[in-house]
Amino acid sequence: MNGNIIGEPIKEIIGEQIELRQKIQGAGYNENSISRSPEVLNFLNNKNAWIKFASGVSVTNDQRLKDLQKLESEGYLEDNDIASLLNENLAKNYILFNTMQSLNKDSSYTKRSGVRNTNTWAGSKNKMYGGIGGKSRGLQPSPGITGITVESINNGSIRKATVTLKAYNKFQFGIIEILYLRLGMTMMLEFGWDKYIDSIDVNNKPVIKNVESTIIEKQWFKSDGTTQLEMLRLITYYSDFYKGNYQGFFGKVNNFSWKLNQDNTYDITVNLITLGGVIESLTCIVPADKVTIKDEEIRKARLQEIYGIEVGNSSDETGGEEQETNSVITNLGSDRISQFIAKQIATFVTQDLQNNKDYYFLPNALGPRTAGASSVNINRDKIPPNSRYYIRMGEFLRYLEDNIVLRVVNGTTDEPKLRLTQSTKFTRINYTPNLVPLDPYICIFKPSFNSEGGLTENIFIPSFLGLEDYVVEKDNVYHGELMNVYLNLDFISTVLSTNKNSDGELDIYTFFSKILEGVNKCMGNITDLTVKIKDDVFVYFLDENSIPGYAKAYPPKTKTPTFNILGYDSKGGSNFVTNFDFQTKITPKLITQISI
Repeated sequence: MNGNIIGEPIKEIIGEQIELRQKIQGAGYNENSISRSPEVLNFLNNKNAWIKFASGVSVTNDQRLKDLQKLESEGYLEDNDIASLLNENLAKNYILFNTMQSLNKDSSYTKRSGVRNTNTWAGSKNKMYGGIGGKSRGLQPSPGITGITVESINNGSIRKATVTLKAYNKFQFGIIEILYLRLGMTMMLEFGWDKYIDSIDVNNKPVIKNVESTIIEKQWFKSDGTTQLEMLRLITYYSDFYKGNYQGFFGKVNNFSWKLNQDNTYDITVNLITLGGVIESLTCIVPADKVTIKDEEIRKARLQEIYGIEVGNSSDETGGEEQETNSVITNLGSDRISQFIAKQIATFVTQDLQNNKDYYFLPNALGPRTAGASSVNINRDKIPPNSRYYIRMGEFLRYLEDNIVLRVVNGTTDEPKLRLTQSTKFTRINYTPNLVPLDPYICIFKPSFNSEGGLTENIFIPSFLGLEDYVVEKDNVYHGELMNVYLNLDFISTVLSTNKNSDGELDIYTFFSKILEGVNKCMGNITDLTVKIKDDVFVYFLDENSIPGYAKAYPPKTKTPTFNILGYDSKGGSNFVTNFDFQTKITPKLITQISI
């Protein structure tokens, strides 16, 4: 099954886990069931959830720790203790997992237990009671996580998490403040079940395994660094490895709050957002240098054709250079996208773009024909000259990723914060045979005609022979490939200049949304294209209108899981669903239809 198609089935490994859980829930029901052994009973009655929260903060200056030292009685936190906590060591010693744990070099934890019997940091850091903080308020428990919530927004494209913590003294709060209350800093939140069903063996016996080490123990504190994309791939790897019983949340702190209670304890809330949320803050208005056209004659001819103005030589005493600047730079803007548009239009001939399938030019009816121009003699003079230049969407996204999206440098790697999906395979959208571009000021594409529509060559539209194929047909099921839609360069410029906020900024998410609104209009609204993010880094465009017959032409490779909602079934399975609701009602629209 191809990704990024609305209505695609549940991930195969999750479907398998649903089936395994239903089998173990029905253990002992009939001869087809698995045996209700002590191991099975232990799994059913003693499966526990766990949460781990680790900071990405590295402390390079000891002043914050020295300030923290002053909050406790003399002798509790010595200078040599502070030296041992610099860099990533503070985060290693205070991972929020089963209260607060210290991570050892062998990826094991120093487990907390017992009661403190000394008033030193080194002598009490492995104690449960009194293990964190001095003796000013007597023995107190260790801090820890009290709960988390994770929600998906924008159809799962972006996730938000809320982590609630409890601290019992000023020292504990100080450690949490240094490590976790850091706006913009990256954090790793992991959660899951402590045991899971791996499979059912040949003897109809469940193979039950424990969830063991994860990213925080194995990769989070590696000194050689891990890129953003590698971290996201690791989360997917562990989720698959533990059969969906593990999940990771790699994000940044976007807010926090805390409250001092009457008993001098602290209730703390940390808000996280996945890194894909950066799409709402990245601007596409990136300053650029002025475009220069080397060939003076071509420059003047092209600008005169495009903008309908007389352009003088750069040395013209009448100010020809300023006139050019007003037309190209001022009207289109001085940002990179605007300059890119100006350059592609003004140098279309010199770059030989008319023979490049990533670009297209709709010529005049009486002018010379370019490669791929229509053989149909239609009047194109009604289309302004500056609205006859197009760029293939896949090529435009490539340019944006290379020139607009911020990049992250991590050691020797250099990668963009967001990856813009440019594959035709993963951007399939609705198409109805005989549909032609309804507004060439927005976009064009190569249509497909069938005999059933009764259409002939006399419909007087371009054949667009110079375009990449847009329509794909299989088993009489049609779909379009969005990356082979050609966007009007003037339309892109208009979207860019008319959607800026009061500060002259335009974020990438809004920019893409406005582009897609135009494409939907040009498609007669048979598409409902929206911007989505997958795996926190891959930006793609989803058609929220399902493609009719798609499952028939491209049957899913994975088996669709069946949920047992109530009771037992004949195959020996039962349900693990904790809540189920079904509601019907007559809508006002239906009432109106009945009345009519």
